[in-house]
Amino acid sequence: MAVTKTCYKVVIASPSDVVSERETTLEAINIINESFKKSTAFLEPYMWETDADPSFHPKGPQGIIDEALNIENSDIFIGIFYLKFGTPAIGSDSGTVHEVRQAIEANERNNTPEIKLYFKIPSKNDLSALNEYNLKQYESVDPILTSADMILAVINPQPVELEQNKDKIEILLYLKKEGYPIEFVINFYNNGINRKELSRYLKTTLTIFISAINPEYIYEAGYKKQNTP
Repeated sequence: MAVTKTCYKVVIASPSDVVSERETTLEAINIINESFKKSTAFLEPYMWETDADPSFHPKGPQGIIDEALNIENSDIFIGIFYLKFGTPAIGSDSGTVHEVRQAIEANERNNTPEIKLYFKIPSKNDLSALNEYNLKQYESVDPILTSADMILAVINPQPVELEQNKDKIEILLYLKKEGYPIEFVINFYNNGINRKELSRYLKTTLTIFISAINPEYIYEAGYKKQNTP
C-alpha cells in the first residue's frame, strides 16, 4: 500500500571553508530519513552544487543559485559558517549572506523557512592565520550573532572530546557571559552521563539534551549507502 509522505525542503548554505560540514549535514539528513523511513515525513536537501545547473543568468551565477534553491518556498534553512563569508554577490558581502537575508525576509513575510545558523568556533591558530580580508569577513559575523534569538552550541560529552575542544568551549562560555544568547546542547546523551557533574565541568546550567541514536540505525543507513550503485 502506497504511503503519502510530506516533503520538507531543507536548503543548506555556506561558504567554501566548511565543505566537510556540508557533507556531514547531508549525511545527517540521509540518516534521519533512513531512521524514520516509516514515518510520513521526508527531508529533501537542496544545495547549489547539486541543484543549480550551469547556465546564463542576467544576475550572474547567484541568480542561477537563487532560482534553484528557491529559499522563499523552503521549510528549513541551514547556514554554516567558519572563517569566511564567501564571494561577494548581488549587493551582499557574499552569496551566503545574500541567501541568509533571503531566508530572513521570507520568514518575516511567511513565518517560513525555519532558520538554523551554525558557527564553527576557530582555534587560536586558525584566528592567527587570518588574512586582512578574511578577518574583516569574520568580524562581520557579529551582527548575525547579536540579532539571533538563540545560538545552540552542540557538545559531545565524551571526556576526550571535551578536553580536545576545551579552548573552543571557553570561547563560547565567554561569549555567553558577554550576553550572546548561547545555549549548550548535549549530544549523544545516555544514562552514563551525570548531568550535575557535566554542568559543573562546563561552568553553566545545562537544559537541552539529545539522546544518543541507536547505532543500529546508523550502521544500517551506512551499509545501504555503500551498496547503492
